[in-house]
Amino acid sequence: MSKRMNLGASLKVSINMSKHNIYLVGFMGSGKSTIGQLLAKALGRSFVDLDDMVERERKLSVADIFDKFGEASFRQLETNALRTVGKRDFLVVGTGGGILENQKNLLLMKKTGQVVFLRTSFRICLARMRGDRAHRRPLHEKLKERFLKRLFTRRQIAYAKSDIVTETDHLMPSMVARDLMAKLVKSDIFFQDISGNKSSVVLSWNCPEILGYLAKASGRRVFLLTDKNVAKFHLARYLEALQMPAHMVISPGEQAKSIRVAEGIFKKLAEERFERGEVIVSLGGGVITDLGGFVASAYKRGMCHIPVATTLVGCVDAALGGKTALNLQGAKNVLGFFNLPQAVLLDVAALRTLKDVHFKEGIIEALKTGLVADAKLVEFIECHLEQIVKRDLVLVSEVILAAAKAKMKIVAKDFFDENVRHILNFGHTYGHALEAYCQGSKQKSGRKKSITHGSAVGVGIRLALEVSYRRGLLERGTADRIHRMLDVLIDLDVKLPSFNALKPIITQDKKMKCGQLGYVLLKGVGKPVYVSNMTLKELSRNEKFL
Repeated sequence: MSKRMNLGASLKVSINMSKHNIYLVGFMGSGKSTIGQLLAKALGRSFVDLDDMVERERKLSVADIFDKFGEASFRQLETNALRTVGKRDFLVVGTGGGILENQKNLLLMKKTGQVVFLRTSFRICLARMRGDRAHRRPLHEKLKERFLKRLFTRRQIAYAKSDIVTETDHLMPSMVARDLMAKLVKSDIFFQDISGNKSSVVLSWNCPEILGYLAKASGRRVFLLTDKNVAKFHLARYLEALQMPAHMVISPGEQAKSIRVAEGIFKKLAEERFERGEVIVSLGGGVITDLGGFVASAYKRGMCHIPVATTLVGCVDAALGGKTALNLQGAKNVLGFFNLPQAVLLDVAALRTLKDVHFKEGIIEALKTGLVADAKLVEFIECHLEQIVKRDLVLVSEVILAAAKAKMKIVAKDFFDENVRHILNFGHTYGHALEAYCQGSKQKSGRKKSITHGSAVGVGIRLALEVSYRRGLLERGTADRIHRMLDVLIDLDVKLPSFNALKPIITQDKKMKCGQLGYVLLKGVGKPVYVSNMTLKELSRNEKFL
């Protein structure tokens, strides 16, 4: 029996609950405007500068307001601007260096968001104050250096009451922004006891460092598997963290989940003399984690497996639960094992590189899990859908964690997919058939476009909603709420085939018995119903509603 990695002892967990706005505070010259704009771009948020708001309102520069009306007048205008900003959601806000001279401003910021202190030494601030934004800093113009130092020292007490503190000295603004993302985006670890074995799920911005630490602590060799698309963006940082392990980069796409590709990986492992109990790291989306898990299960009857999800589909669904799979003759997931990973790492930082269509398909998978297992997750997605689609990773990390926990609770009850775990197939029976059909048509015709897994599942959810409604299980209003979310999320670049075209694929489904399908329907959000009497005729009657 191979020894298992101890994640709990190696990862310090901090949970940053999502609030509305992010307020940057700090002394003049600490970089609030520059860093704020970088942070806003990374989060898919808008950046607001309070000084700009005041200048637009009064049609005067900050320096002119100080000269004509005095500092007290400016501070009141600044507070008024802060109150206006506090009524808006999901902003990154750059504040003036003296914003916390009024303690009520700190209370307002904490009430409507998180306060981030950009801690910068006086020497660095002074050098920056002499730069091209000096005209925006009237106190710098008026006060001598020794008085500025006193002002700097006094304000540090108020800044220290911030929710998050980050250092900026000798760091490029982009590095400070990355450090802040790691602190703002939720990090968490949870453990699931499945069939007497503990599995760990880690959500983090710093997955390469965590994986590198685990590999070093275990003392075992690592084989890293990924594809060309993932390698382009993420391979280098993982190779560095793992100190250049043996690795293999394969062609991307669903066609990689084949016996032929698996055989090539087996041969590579044999050439590198890997032994049973050593580690395969599968870096990528659902195709790679399915394939890597299959190889880990089969090679020498069991290597350790650590999937690292770099897609949103992987983070909320595909990398979780211990299912491994290969496709066979156009049918999805016909070959496979149940193999509980040593750990699953969910790489939030990698999500920035996804195409929009692939990001949306991950939201669809999270929505699916919520629809069958977590009504609060569905409500969260519905309330924040616009911002989530913009890739606000603070919100997205909340979605990932909720979806992962909901799925793993179901898996813990039914690891081998014999009963309750069936509910996770919601939308997948039709969706898998649609995906396989479109992939086959793409290969035959040479078309460049097909349908993503998530969008295929979204269409499958639409069909299940309509069947649920016409069976009298689901209210029309609830179905329409879900349809409206799917309207935003589903991307169709192909014309949907007729149901007759999908029949040959659906009849190969593992849940088909005696001409009837096991099928997941809904009687409400978070209230799945598994029926065993679904017929192809009933499904075909509802295809007109897709």
